[in-house]
Amino acid sequence: MVSGPDTYGATAIIAVESARRLASQGARPGVLAPAQAFDPAGFLGFLTGCQASWSIEAWPAVNGKVLSPVS
Repeated sequence: MVSGPDTYGATAIIAVESARRLASQGARPGVLAPAQAFDPAGFLGFLTGCQASWSIEAWPAVNGKVLSPVS
């Protein structure tokens, strides 16, 4: 989960930093998930400098079944 005071501003920062990292690190060709393109902890750590915070949370369980975003 990522949170911060300005989600629209953070989206712009994420887009620019993503492009910068792709250009400077010689991105692999093709479609990649963000976690494949960048080191997740490093990228999220960069965002903390922009007043964002992040945490890893487990999906809740209901009746012993773990829910997912597409349940």
